[in-house]
Amino acid sequence: LIVLGDVVDRGPDSAGAIEYLLKLREQCELVMLMGNHEEMMLEAFVSRGMFRSWLEVGGKEALDSYQKDMRNIPKSHRDFLGNAKPYFETETEIYIHANLEPGVALKKQPSSWLRWQHLTGFEYPHESGRRVICGHTQQKSGKPLLTDGWVCLDTSAYRGHPLTCLHVE
Repeated sequence: LIVLGDVVDRGPDSAGAIEYLLKLREQCELVMLMGNHEEMMLEAFVSRGMFRSWLEVGGKEALDSYQKDMRNIPKSHRDFLGNAKPYFETETEIYIHANLEPGVALKKQPSSWLRWQHLTGFEYPHESGRRVICGHTQQKSGKPLLTDGWVCLDTSAYRGHPLTCLHVE
């Protein structure tokens, strides 16, 4: 199971979502990718400026699920998020949170692209021929975006649309 990031923020129970994934990884192979919201949450521990910015984009809701106090976020949750991968690849797919900078090798992709850059809908297929599976760019229609070589699964679940998953086979 590959989680494309943005598990925390905006929803009613970020703490419960992480706890669910911690239990789920005992039952299956689980790969957690770092999303921009996980990055902000982790940076909020060390930067007062990021803490304030994080609260404005869903961090308040996440913090509410920890009884409104960063000190209530268990080390196991921080470690889980801190160990999230920047990307994951198989023979047929590349999994990322947001986007890929064209012409840059996967191992050299900047986090600004992997976690923050929205899709335009005009991305070229990856030069490897593998399909790119991502999230981050909200599809306000509630349906995945399918383009040549790309699938975006961010179907605006926090806005009431279904949470979307993909069985790649």
